[in-house]
Amino acid sequence: MAEVTVTTFAELEVAVHDNEDTPIHLNAASFVLTEDLIIDHNCVIDIVYDGDVTIDGNDLYKVTVKNNTAIIGNSAGDHRLIFTQGDDFTVLVDDPASDTNLIFYYCDFAEAKTSKGFEIYATSAVTIDVICISCRAMNNYNDGFSISTFGTTIKTTLICYNCQSYDNGPGSAQGFTTHNAKEVLFIYGGLAANNNINAIGCYGGEIYAFDVTLEGGIYIDTTGGGKTSKIILDGIDQTYNGTGKGITVKTTDGNYDSYFVLYNSYVKGNSLADHGIEVTKDCVVVIENTIVTGFTRTSKYGVYLGADRTIPALLRNCVISGNNRGVYLLGNVTLTNCIVANHVGRAINGNITTVYAAGGSSHNIFYNNVGHHYDADTSSILTDAELAALKPYAGDQNIDPQFVDAASGDFRLKPGSPCLNTGRPTPQNGFSSIGAWQKKQGAPAKSIIYRG
Repeated sequence: MAEVTVTTFAELEVAVHDNEDTPIHLNAASFVLTEDLIIDHNCVIDIVYDGDVTIDGNDLYKVTVKNNTAIIGNSAGDHRLIFTQGDDFTVLVDDPASDTNLIFYYCDFAEAKTSKGFEIYATSAVTIDVICISCRAMNNYNDGFSISTFGTTIKTTLICYNCQSYDNGPGSAQGFTTHNAKEVLFIYGGLAANNNINAIGCYGGEIYAFDVTLEGGIYIDTTGGGKTSKIILDGIDQTYNGTGKGITVKTTDGNYDSYFVLYNSYVKGNSLADHGIEVTKDCVVVIENTIVTGFTRTSKYGVYLGADRTIPALLRNCVISGNNRGVYLLGNVTLTNCIVANHVGRAINGNITTVYAAGGSSHNIFYNNVGHHYDADTSSILTDAELAALKPYAGDQNIDPQFVDAASGDFRLKPGSPCLNTGRPTPQNGFSSIGAWQKKQGAPAKSIIYRG
């Protein structure tokens, strides 16, 4: 197979147009586009130049990729391929007419003049699979990484492994975003920070994010057009410094096809933010082994389950502590092995009697909640001790959980904590522990005990 080494944009343009399945080696520091660069043949594009290489749209042109199988960038990561200054998009997977499979290694998508850094756009009956490995999207007018598919598209999948999306704006910029039910986004590691609107936005489709650091909100809204959303977030370390909500979930009411699952995560807010996690529609909700803290604005909750639920919601092994209010709940909610502590306002507010009558809630700790709790079913105000005693034999307690350092965000349990091995009985006739497993300063992991 012939190989081509290029040093100018003219040579690069000829190479990608005229050489099917040909390795193309970039051997210059910069390639300045004089028109859109269209990559629509199978190819491998890598770097042989001794340094990073820039493909510069000069605010007039962009790179489009479609109808092909391509590997772009250096898999070894020794040098980065920097796509920059696109006229609207910087790199656009542009409505392929045939199945398209792409891998980008160590690429930057930066400084899109009027739109997004990396966008997959599709309307035809095709399947698109894109993998971005250690790529970055930054300083774009709008979103960093985005999928926008419509029409008869079969499925579009974007996998971002150890990717970063940051400093995008001033448009309605989000770090990672989907828009349609036929889109699937995987985010493994990496971060989204300092984007103008949200760290992650979902307006339809599926998002699976694992071990991601977020500075900014997560916004899920599929109420328009009857779309569904399937969201699983695991190992999220989120800091929210805005004035909205840390995580917003809006789906079509009564939709079992939509779900929001949050595992092993740490959600931290501030005194200006709204609720930490707000679910305003009735969908499947599971929040497990998660810490929500720092949402101290008056009358705002760590977790707000606002729909009058018919579909189950489960909070298990969570720590809701140090917010203004704790948990707002209506209807079909199960609260088990959780710690709700250190709130100035209402710690638990909503249908408390209904929730406990359902039989699933048990083995929770209620402690140091100055504003007490409000049972909307009986119009009663309950102290921590009264709530713990509301359902005899449920295993609830009003006792200090003995966090290592709650004021500093360390919610691990000291040795000898009353939460250890006193939680809900396990199928093996043992007892689980109450609270969330947490690393020293970050998202929960596999250790609930502080060992010095």
